[in-house]
Amino acid sequence: MNKKILIISPEQTHPPYGGNRSSILNYSQYLTNMGFIVYFLYIGEALSKGSIELMTNYWGKHLIIITPRLYKWKVRLYNYFRFLQMGHVSNKGKVSNKIDDWFPWGVKHRIKAIQMTHKFDIIWVNYIWMSKALT
Repeated sequence: MNKKILIISPEQTHPPYGGNRSSILNYSQYLTNMGFIVYFLYIGEALSKGSIELMTNYWGKHLIIITPRLYKWKVRLYNYFRFLQMGHVSNKGKVSNKIDDWFPWGVKHRIKAIQMTHKFDIIWVNYIWMSKALT
């Protein structure tokens, strides 16, 4: 039986212009060649139709896209409340956030539903601020 892997990333894979996108594609292809069944979950801002088409052509049914509507507003809201409550400002004049503050609202339950449906053996998170997805 082949093990199923879910890669979770706030960075799209297509078009593969940057090193981070190419890296995701390279190791996902490597894992596929090793016999794993690899899925990709993109969590981030809305993508262009061209990017969605390119990603769908590559990933097929193994592509899952979540675009939280309030992602940008959440960051602004956290910054505002943190500033009011603690007045904690970094040396660059920006409010200092905790790592989980960057994780999008409402996504944790959707990831849990995806896991219950597909029963992934391995979940791979590319960026530290997405590590809350592992809970």
